Amino acid sequence: WGRRRRHLRDGDPLGDHDERIAGSSPEPARRSPERYRGLDSQLWSLYHGDESGLVTATHLLEEGVDAGDIVAVQSLDVAGAESIEQLRSINTEAATGLVLHALVGIDRFGHVPRRRQRNAGRYYSLLRGQLLTRCRNSFRRLREARQ
Repeated sequence: WGRRRRHLRDGDPLGDHDERIAGSSPEPARRSPERYRGLDSQLWSLYHGDESGLVTATHLLEEGVDAGDIVAVQSLDVAGAESIEQLRSINTEAATGLVLHALVGIDRFGHVPRRRQRNAGRYYSLLRGQLLTRCRNSFRRLREARQ
């Protein structure tokens, strides 16, 4: 990564910017995306019965999974999901929006606001089998409670 600045309109959305935007990851609420890290984080939140964990965050790239400074956090709209697969889709759309918003900030101002993470949290990987069944049941109970 060089120091020279490029603009989005030059055809390379990341260019040579110093800011290195990571793909977003679902993370816990209370605007604190340090609790669940890695793949299927929103599902792990459901697995643990932690409704407040249904948010997504964008991080700057650093060594380690979801370890960079936090650029943005957004709650996930569970009401719009009929299944955990739809929740994943909602997360992907929210994450994409956060990354695009960060890229526009880099283009316009040369940087994005960020904050350091307060703690390392736990790394989670792909949720499978019985664990996924428990997650589906938790999601179903959450939807029923909201109706």
